[in-house]
Amino acid sequence: MPKVTVAYKNMNPVQLQSLLYADDIVLMGDKLERTQRTINQWNKIIMQKGMQINTSKTKVMTINAPKNQQDIMCGEDTLERVSTITYLGSKISDDGKVDVEILNRSKKAMQIFYQLNNIILGKKKVSAAEKYEK
Repeated sequence: MPKVTVAYKNMNPVQLQSLLYADDIVLMGDKLERTQRTINQWNKIIMQKGMQINTSKTKVMTINAPKNQQDIMCGEDTLERVSTITYLGSKISDDGKVDVEILNRSKKAMQIFYQLNNIILGKKKVSAAEKYEK
């Protein structure tokens, strides 16, 4: 299966074709035709194992590519195109920038701060038992 160069380490290319975590799979391709071929190969192998790809949950995102590209298919189903996707808690956007992920992490940090503030820091009442535990 074709691989995509995603980075360089010690002047050697780091190539990936997929990222796997539990039941989440990310398939990558540098050309539309290769990506379609990769999906077809995965779909065939998964079906041979008696399973199927849930096409309603499967999304397609192209990074820094024209928006008017041909559709990606999985069997007879057209896969939905999205401009952002969350993978393992990180947001990835189709413009290749990290602004969406920075905002995502800021929101998560603020949520945790407010939860801690309401539970611990902003506690207005102290019980009688806490007053005498010195």
